[in-house]
Amino acid sequence: MVLICNKSRETDRLLICNKSSETGKVLINDISSKTGRVLIYEKSSETGRVLIYDKSSKTGKALIYDKSSETDKVLIYEMSSKTGRVLIYKKSSETGRVLIYNKSSETGKVLIYDKSSETGKVLIYDKSIETGKVLIYKNKKSETSKILIYDKSSKTGKVLIYNKSSETGKIIVYDKSSETDRVLIYCKSSESGKVLIYDKSSENGKVLIYDMSSETDRVLIYNKSSDTGKVLIYDKSSETGKALIYDKSSETDSVLIYNKSSETGKVLIYNKSSKTGKIIVFDKSSDTDRILIYYKSRETGKVLIYDKSSGTNMSLSITSQVKLAKS
Repeated sequence: MVLICNKSRETDRLLICNKSSETGKVLINDISSKTGRVLIYEKSSETGRVLIYDKSSKTGKALIYDKSSETDKVLIYEMSSKTGRVLIYKKSSETGRVLIYNKSSETGKVLIYDKSSETGKVLIYDKSIETGKVLIYKNKKSETSKILIYDKSSKTGKVLIYNKSSETGKIIVYDKSSETDRVLIYCKSSESGKVLIYDKSSENGKVLIYDMSSETDRVLIYNKSSDTGKVLIYDKSSETGKALIYDKSSETDSVLIYNKSSETGKVLIYNKSSKTGKIIVFDKSSDTDRILIYYKSRETGKVLIYDKSSGTNMSLSITSQVKLAKS
């Protein structure tokens, strides 16, 4: 065992070196009253461990470095009483895991970074009391290839969730804000080629759903408003060449259906109102160039049929179900 003690009045520094040939351990203790610094260095040839402790009363900073050749683990701990910052760095070659924890009392920010080479998992957690924002990022490469980002803010009341997976090819974005009270959901799949957009707002009571598929090339739009009581559905398909529009309003109680087909060239419009009792049907076909209009009124009981064809003469039929009262 070898022990060396060195003290200086000029620097007010105390240095102690302790070495042992039996254990292979080396300990160095360095203290200075002027700088307020305390340094401890410890190393062992048997375990291959290195420990460094560094503290200063002036800066208020404390640093701990710990490394071991047996576990191949590295731990760094850093703390400062002045800035209020805490940093922890941890790495292991056995599990392939890396963990970083960073916190600051000044900014109120907390950051956690966690990564593993075994699972391929990456997790980042970021929170700030200043912005009120919370962000979580998660990635599982080896397991599901899933990416999830969660973003929330207490100040704006906004919530954003982004979810993507390479296995299913599905992308989902969820966006909500307490300021506008709006909810937006976007969902897309590369497998089915389907796109779904859901948009809702409690301010205007409007609900909009957009549904599109690349497989069928079908487009469906659903739009509803609680203010106007109007419901609009638009449905189109390139396979059948059919286009359907459904329009309904609770205010007028009117129902309008528009149906068009590019294959037959047929156009059908159906219009009905429960208030007036009026029914109008318009039927046109490009094949026969025929136009048929059917008009009926529940109030008067009158029926009007207008039939026109380019190949035939025009005909008009008028009937009435109104009966005259007996005198």
